[in-house]
Amino acid sequence: MPQLDKDLISQPELWSLVMQLSDRRLTAALLPPVDGEQMILSHIPLPVATAGSYAKAVEEAVYDNPLLLSDFSRIGLLTSSPRVALIPACLDDKAAEEAFEATFGSEACASLREPTWREAVVVSDDDEQLLAFFRRTFFNITIRPTLAAMIECYRADGLWVSCEDAVIRWVYNLDGNLMAANSFDISAPEDAAYYVAALRRVVGADRGTVYLRRAGASREWCAAMADMLRGASCPVEMVNASPAICRLGHSGADLPDYFLQA
Repeated sequence: MPQLDKDLISQPELWSLVMQLSDRRLTAALLPPVDGEQMILSHIPLPVATAGSYAKAVEEAVYDNPLLLSDFSRIGLLTSSPRVALIPACLDDKAAEEAFEATFGSEACASLREPTWREAVVVSDDDEQLLAFFRRTFFNITIRPTLAAMIECYRADGLWVSCEDAVIRWVYNLDGNLMAANSFDISAPEDAAYYVAALRRVVGADRGTVYLRRAGASREWCAAMADMLRGASCPVEMVNASPAICRLGHSGADLPDYFLQA
């Protein structure tokens, strides 16, 4: 049975669709046109073992949920390749590719490039055939690396951490400049606290506040992570969802703010 039947929304042309790929699932957020109306948030599993390949599992997830194929007013896709890097914007294409290959190896392919609000470009290595599938299937789709949307969302100074399901994403800004950004796969709050405490030292943010936004992780998980950081003399401030996310209804708490940048 599909999670997203075509009859679930009567006028999809008024709604927006934002999807996010991960190694385990395809997340689909259907955003209503009117403030206060409930958004629809669905996490569609990707059974790679039974499908035979990751690309095939993604294609089946799309076709098995016919609502996704409706004519929406706006469609965005956020990719989550583990091979993603910030490259100085001053580099030409050839130099950027060489820098990317130097980081991830000669087999890496810079398939997506997204400029940020500061002097950097997010470059990621995503499956080109899978990107081609989305471009064929969804008219006028916008495809961005998740990290690019995260950077766009958090521009204020500080270390911003989005606590999601099995992953944390972070952006560090200082004196109005983008300093660093990345993501870590995690399995426990202890892992997340360790990574955040370590990266504070690496990026030179060890005296600043860590701003935590719960965006998919449980309240208990985030609270445990925050307590561990405070125990390591790290000031922590829990950040509420943006007003725009809150207007999407109670499911908005589980939606990262950067989804609105897709």
